[in-house]
Amino acid sequence: MVKKSKKRSFGEITKREYASIQFEEREPINHPRSPHSFFETSHNIKFSDCRNSFEMQQVVHKHRNDLCIVTAGGKIPPNVKSIHFVACEAPAFSAAQKRKRQTKMLQGQKLEDAVSPSTTLVELELESGEKIALKACVFGTIIELNKNLTPEVLKDDPLLDGFLAIILPSGSFPPHENQDQAATESSHEARSKTKDNATTEIEA
Repeated sequence: MVKKSKKRSFGEITKREYASIQFEEREPINHPRSPHSFFETSHNIKFSDCRNSFEMQQVVHKHRNDLCIVTAGGKIPPNVKSIHFVACEAPAFSAAQKRKRQTKMLQGQKLEDAVSPSTTLVELELESGEKIALKACVFGTIIELNKNLTPEVLKDDPLLDGFLAIILPSGSFPPHENQDQAATESSHEARSKTKDNATTEIEA
C-alpha cells in the first residue's frame, strides 16, 4: 500500500520559509529620493542566524504591482572590494505561467530556479578577504538581477540604484497567512470553474 504524502497548506509553507526572519516596517521619509516615493512599503529584514562580522540589515521594498526589490540595506561595509552574484535569474514566462509557479511553490513543490528567503543572492568580498552573504529575503522567483551593480553604486545609493534583485513573491510579502490561504482558494476555484466549463462544452 502506497502511503500518500500529506499536502501542506499555503499558510504552512510561507510560515516555514519565513521562520528565521523578522520584519520591521520602515517609517516613510518625505524626501524626493526616498524609497517611499517609489514603493508601497519597505521593510527591514533581520535573520536570526546571521553570522557575519559586519552586521547588515537588508531592506526589501514592495512595489504596487507586488514585485519585491531586494537591497543590501542602508548600512554598507566601507571596504567592499568586489561583488559576486551567486543566484540566477529565472527564464522569462507568461502571466499564466507566473500564477502556476506561485501556486506550485505555495503547495510545497520544489522548482529549480526558485529562491527561498535564505538563498544567497550576492557575496560581498571585503578588502580583508572576508565574504558577506546577502540573502534573497523573499520566497519566490528572481525576475532580474542588478548585474550592473558595482561597489561604488552600492555605497552611494544602496536602497535604490544599488538594488540586488527584483523578485516575484509566492504568497504575500511580508507573509500573511490569511492572504495566502485566500490566494489558494481563489486558485482552486478558478481551476474548478475551468474544468466545469470544459465539461459543459463536451456534454453540449
